[in-house]
Amino acid sequence: MMHDILVKNGLVIDPLFGSAPVKRDIYIKDGVFAADGGGGKARRTIDAGGCYVSPGFIDAHGHYYKGGSELGGNADIISPPNCVTTVIDAGSAGI
Repeated sequence: MMHDILVKNGLVIDPLFGSAPVKRDIYIKDGVFAADGGGGKARRTIDAGGCYVSPGFIDAHGHYYKGGSELGGNADIISPPNCVTTVIDAGSAGI
């Protein structure tokens, strides 16, 4: 199977098992982790040597709702540099 991306030599953080990061290769297909190791093929290769690789993080306490508070910020600007792919802002929205 041809994958989209091979991320090789990365220290993979697997929150499902909660173990220490392990150096391994992972494959990405259609935006999701598809396989690990195995010598498959990919259209693009990223050498992540010395870097951590993980799923996106969840910020369960953020202030992003504009108008709900003076602290409201733009999640599209604040979150990506911090590896956050999902945010929750229940308080500012009055929920």
